Amino acid sequence: MARIDWSIDAEDIIKRVRETYGASITEDQVVKALGYEYRISWKKAVEVARFIRGGFTIKQAEEYLNNVIKMKAPIPIRRFTKKQAHHTTPWEGWPVAKWPVRVAKAYLEVLKNLENNANYRGSQC
Repeated sequence: MARIDWSIDAEDIIKRVRETYGASITEDQVVKALGYEYRISWKKAVEVARFIRGGFTIKQAEEYLNNVIKMKAPIPIRRFTKKQAHHTTPWEGWPVAKWPVRVAKAYLEVLKNLENNANYRGSQC
């Protein structure tokens, strides 16, 4: 069976930024951060990642995840919705929402690591 390489290199990121935003960046402006061995639900982690990946800056994502930890803002559950309770949500179209506190804490650590990596390389967040 062939092994699939899911890693994204800097060239792919540069190409995606050019296609999506029309901006040109260099390899010096690309930073990555990964979190391994967290004891969190992978299904909830997928939902949180899809939500914050959309259109948040690092500061906005940190603020929203802090609100999730304080149980003030929910995360929409889009894929793993079977046997889930429906909650009142501030958006239309997604009646299932959760407050994954452990996942939010783990993602906050990864975002802080990403910000530190960017500061170390000299990029602006």
